Amino acid sequence: MVKILSSIAGLFFLLAGLTLYYYDKTEANNPCGVRMLTSSSFYGGLGEDLKDLYFKKYKCQLKFDVVNGANLISNLFIKQPGRYDVLFGLDQFQIDKLDSNLLWNIEVLNLPNSITKNNYYIAYDEAPITFFLREPILNEFKDLISFFEYAKNYKISIAIPLETTSVLGGVFNLWLIQNDSLEIKKMPLIKYVKSWSESFGLFERKIVDGFLSFETSEIYYLNNLKIKKVIIQKGHLNLKEYFAFSKDSQISLKQKSEFVNFINSKEVQSLILEKNYMWPAYDLDHKNKNLRNLKLIELGSHNSFEAVN
Repeated sequence: MVKILSSIAGLFFLLAGLTLYYYDKTEANNPCGVRMLTSSSFYGGLGEDLKDLYFKKYKCQLKFDVVNGANLISNLFIKQPGRYDVLFGLDQFQIDKLDSNLLWNIEVLNLPNSITKNNYYIAYDEAPITFFLREPILNEFKDLISFFEYAKNYKISIAIPLETTSVLGGVFNLWLIQNDSLEIKKMPLIKYVKSWSESFGLFERKIVDGFLSFETSEIYYLNNLKIKKVIIQKGHLNLKEYFAFSKDSQISLKQKSEFVNFINSKEVQSLILEKNYMWPAYDLDHKNKNLRNLKLIELGSHNSFEAVN
């Protein structure tokens, strides 16, 4: 009897092993899988969650190739365009660097104009930039010049592009130009650093009095009432992030449509807010409208501004 049970148990484990092998092998070569090229910061925030959700919904895998830096996304894609189905994590700066001949035209998907750009890019999140200060007496100003005059004795840290994923410094410089503030003499003492985390670290250690970040940082600091965002009545530059399909992608039109619907679903858009700390492209339940009270200036490209909303 024991021998029979042992034989049955052995057969069971053999079959289980073969099943797992077959599952892994077929999934590894699953023709319905979608290969994404994205940044390490995005993947670290919600990559694994997206994998799980996508597989549960479509029984297909999301396969990530991860690079350390948003600038590297466009650079690597240009070198190996046929290797990826989706290019994920582009902002307005990266869009300027890409040749549209490498991308798939999205017109056939009939998407809302509010989330598309140049017939190739689909927005999935956004956030305006602003300053955060520690217990300011004032936090609302007519324009950027007024704020600088108020904060002339402050020390403020700003992450600049360089070799990091941060584009805050670049957007900040555009904001200066838009406000004609390059000629202003009364400015805070600006400390430029290499990354957002380093910038905020200086603030946490009270080495600086404020820092430049996305408005959505307020979500992270909701329980800390000593930190307040600066409101500029003239408007705040709004940064959007996009994804695009490779022209050489082997996934079908149906799969492309499913992927867009997946990213724009309530589940994924909620994850973007909770784990990527950016406003979703679609505010599906409007529960965060009370935080979104900044007047926006849309950033068109590296040297242009779109209409103020």
